[in-house]
Amino acid sequence: MARSTTTPGALPLHAGYDPNLAGIEHTASLLTRLLTQNGVRSPATGATFTEADVLGLAGGIGFMVFLFDYEGSLPMITIITRSHPATMSTVLSDRLGLDYTHQLTTSAKQASSTLDGYLDQGRSVFLGAAGDIVVAGGAASADTLTIDRGRTGLETWTRSRLDETRAADKKMKHELLAINDPTITADFSAVLESAVAQTAANLDQPVLGNAFDANFGLRGMAKFSSVLTDTRTKKGWPALLADPAAFVFGMERIFGGLTYEYGGPKALRPLYVSFLRRAADANGQDRASWREAADRFDDAGRCWQAAADAALPADGHPALVAVRVALLDHSAHRSTAPSFPIEPLEESRARFVREPLDEKARRQAMAEIASHVDEARAAEQAAVTLIRA
Repeated sequence: MARSTTTPGALPLHAGYDPNLAGIEHTASLLTRLLTQNGVRSPATGATFTEADVLGLAGGIGFMVFLFDYEGSLPMITIITRSHPATMSTVLSDRLGLDYTHQLTTSAKQASSTLDGYLDQGRSVFLGAAGDIVVAGGAASADTLTIDRGRTGLETWTRSRLDETRAADKKMKHELLAINDPTITADFSAVLESAVAQTAANLDQPVLGNAFDANFGLRGMAKFSSVLTDTRTKKGWPALLADPAAFVFGMERIFGGLTYEYGGPKALRPLYVSFLRRAADANGQDRASWREAADRFDDAGRCWQAAADAALPADGHPALVAVRVALLDHSAHRSTAPSFPIEPLEESRARFVREPLDEKARRQAMAEIASHVDEARAAEQAAVTLIRA
């Protein structure tokens, strides 16, 4: 394998590493680039895997919602729309039958030595640090390395910064995943069946085996809708988000969760639809029910986008519109430049607190979100039924 390549004015990259490949879901994008640089090819097409392929093979889509309410802090809503909590990198590598190294160690010396071995071979490496990154360029002896941060692009890090970042995240134990051989040894038809079955299970089966399963999948969607419209109890979101500062932050978190954070636009459904439609025809198969399921997931994606738009509308209350624009600009998913200067996020939040929607309007917004969530849930229930047909 060629060691590295550079172009004038560009950061050094390992040969074959394309930082412009993919770019919708953070981890799926990084894994797509990693597979491509290491020479992994689809047995069905002989071509490199697309981001949609990687997402689907790594577990596909799912749903999780939690609200954490701690004294002294604004209620924190977290929504995840990709497969969760299974680790995408190892699920993908295991499913494909790749020969790979997955290292977890508390030894900084051992972690550094393993990384050096792959860098000296000119191989890019996936690290579970700083929210998942790929070391995309540089040798073991180099003072600086090229780090792919996904949507935020390439950065130059000193080796000491990388080592310190990995060591600081004790929970991740210097996680490293590297591909040793690009050969896919698993039967690809079985791979597809397993991958699609996992997505169905993400939605209608327990994922943790405890009470928190009520926050996942179709059950989680039903709970999400219920708390949005619960005006009777203190745990209903109309009560928890009654303060204007809590409301605007809550809407920000819902919008982000359904459009870019731990997922992608339209709750990541269009990207998965692309995978499922390709999988339906792969290896000469004719899985008509999968194509129909893809149509239902496509419907659900439109519902999820409507829910996000109800949280932070593209027109309406000026401060909420400004929050939306600032978030989309930050996430790099805004397709066109706004026709007005982008107001800093903190200023937009403060402006809403000074001039908030009244209580009735806030409750109406949450009820509208809930209505779209119910529609999305119905579409995804139908999709799961079709997958299992």
